Amino acid sequence: MNILFITDELSPGGVPAHVIDVANYMHHAGNVVTVAATPGNYRVKLDQNIRFVPLSLLHVGTFKKNFTGIVPSIYRLLQLCKNSRFDIIHSHTRYSQLVAAIVASVFSVSLITSYHNTFSKKKKISVFGDYVICCGETVRKVVVDDFGANPKKTRTVYNGINAFRNYDDNEIQNIRTTLNIPTDARVISSTAQFRTSKDRESLIRAFHRVIQNGEFKNTILLLQGHGELEEYLRSLVKQLGLQEKIIFIDSMYNVEAIMNISEFMVLNSLQEGFSIVLLEGGSIGKPYIGSNISEITEFIEDGVNGLLVPPKNPEALAEAIKYLLKNPDKTHEYGQNAIKKYQALFTRQRMMDELLEVYHMVINKKESI
Repeated sequence: MNILFITDELSPGGVPAHVIDVANYMHHAGNVVTVAATPGNYRVKLDQNIRFVPLSLLHVGTFKKNFTGIVPSIYRLLQLCKNSRFDIIHSHTRYSQLVAAIVASVFSVSLITSYHNTFSKKKKISVFGDYVICCGETVRKVVVDDFGANPKKTRTVYNGINAFRNYDDNEIQNIRTTLNIPTDARVISSTAQFRTSKDRESLIRAFHRVIQNGEFKNTILLLQGHGELEEYLRSLVKQLGLQEKIIFIDSMYNVEAIMNISEFMVLNSLQEGFSIVLLEGGSIGKPYIGSNISEITEFIEDGVNGLLVPPKNPEALAEAIKYLLKNPDKTHEYGQNAIKKYQALFTRQRMMDELLEVYHMVINKKESI
């Protein structure tokens, strides 16, 4: 197959990570693969033998749409398709899907659109193509019930990953030393972008409550990510006097290492798709405290493989964090259950097999017309 992947950008984040992983897999499986996107730091993760086509859909290094770049991006893709016969265009995120739909219609190429998140606005600009892949049942329900996609042309394909590796004691100590974390400090972490939808402010305020009375004063919170709210969040940490207790970690730093030195993680988002970080932590027995929103509950079962709390509720989040700090046996139990759930439902090979089923089905249907 000759496959063109189109997405907004390749900056650190769940969707770019997913696109790169799928592109690399399809390339190594013997397919011809091209990736088109606004350049970003994650481009280095793309196999160097995969053709990359730079677009201008976003302003580089931000999440802001570059509306003046949409015409040049469409032109570049039209030229690309003129010189390459693609069997499939697989687009991700609604902005890039508009671009992909124009290009696919001009050259009569089969278009598959992936939806990685729930959304509630701009119904008229949603594109569904020949087939729609949703990262979870919650997203599929929104796409079908609220936005009118044909249920017979949609399918849930849960994200999948290769399991992370458990580090040995020496490796863990080296990471702690690199990050200047004291030997006796307990560590929890959170990996997510510094955006409103991820609600990092509530986590900071919850952590302040956790260490306020001194019982957990030797606990460190690692905040990994990037985004437009970073400056504000850093100022909030300073305002609360948490500079020695909260460490900001660059988004390109090894997530596997962060999780290995953490007792558990937190994902208290207001809105999510099916988050890859939940699977990454679960694959090595690191449970999550997550917001009780439907997208997160598709992996976290409260009191089974993690804890769920109401969104935007620092008080409840603080209590959940304290509970796991007080009960390491429960943290271990939840972690073991997270491994079992990951292994049963969320491996990378399972995801790739299901994606290939969709690709072949769409191509065969196109050829039979």
